[in-house]
Parts: sequence; structure tokens; C-alpha cells
Amino acid sequence: MDRWLANITVSADSRGAMALGRTTRTAASAITTLRGSATPEKILHLTYWRVDDDEAAALYELVAATGVRIQLSPVTLTDKARDRIGLGMNDYLEQHRHDTDALGRYFALTPAFKNHLLDLRAMHLYTERRNTCRPSSLYVSHTGGIRRCPFSANDTTIHATRADIHHALTQPPTSRISPDCAALCRAEDKP
Repeated sequence: MDRWLANITVSADSRGAMALGRTTRTAASAITTLRGSATPEKILHLTYWRVDDDEAAALYELVAATGVRIQLSPVTLTDKARDRIGLGMNDYLEQHRHDTDALGRYFALTPAFKNHLLDLRAMHLYTERRNTCRPSSLYVSHTGGIRRCPFSANDTTIHATRADIHHALTQPPTSRISPDCAALCRAEDKP
């Protein structure tokens, strides 16, 4: 199957993100998975939260030693999730800044990624200004639904005719970008 893929992305969480109950896949286990693939481009997608300097240094060393590309995405929490862990909006956004500073000491954060972080901040503060989502990738759900946005409920089945699939995928976007899917919708997906 690798011969048909241009790239493969494996997701992992920082220690802080794992503590929130996101996943149990560490960056090290994701790298092991990526090493097993023969695709030309390998990407580690790291969702991060409460990253300290030691963890940022360890992540950098791990990525540098393997030559994989890294995508970074801060944890996004809904108002309800923030309330559950007792975190106000200002503290939440301050944690994002702290995490970005820690990772920025080791990774070259592009202007596009920094703009993405500013967009995330605005999404949290000004929900009425959210744009529509139209990522370039296609997502296939576990039930066989094809869609542009993995968070959208609008999809078409893989068993539809080519014309129906084409029509569904070329319709104007209707899903609004939310903080939890903003990383998928950003123009440049590098750190």
C-alpha cells in the first residue's frame, strides 16, 4: 500500500496532552510506526499541551534523529472542557503562548504557523468571525463516508457514482472552522 501514498502522517500527543486523555500514542511510538513505512514523506503530527523545555528538547532530538517532518497543533479545548479542568480563557491562552515559546526554542516555527496560532486565538475570542473549512485532503470515515472536513457530518458514500462523489466534493464548504479542526484547514501545515 505504501507505493500508492505520497506521505503518511501519524499523530501523537505531548505528555500534557496525554494527561488530558487525548491519546496514548507518544512521539516515540509514532516515530516507530513511521519508520515502518516506505512512503517518501513521513510526518509526525504532535498535539501539544503543557510542554516544558525538557520535553521540547527531547522531541527535537527525536525528530532530528529520524528525519521526519513535524506538524504541531496546540490542544484545543471547548468552554466545557476548560471548565472541567478549572481553566479560564486567559490562563488557557497563556498556556498556548508558553507551549509555543518552549517549542520555538527548538523548532523553526514558520510565519504561517505563527499566523495559525493567532487565528486560533481569534477563534476562541471571537466565535462569530469563523470562516468556512475546505482542506485540500479527503477524509474517509469508518463507515465509508468521504468528506473534505473530518469534523463535518456531510459526506457521500464511497459506493456512490463518480459523478455523485465529484459533485459532493466540489460543493461550496458549509462547515465552519473551529479551533479543534483549524490545523486541518490552515494553508501551510508545517511548524
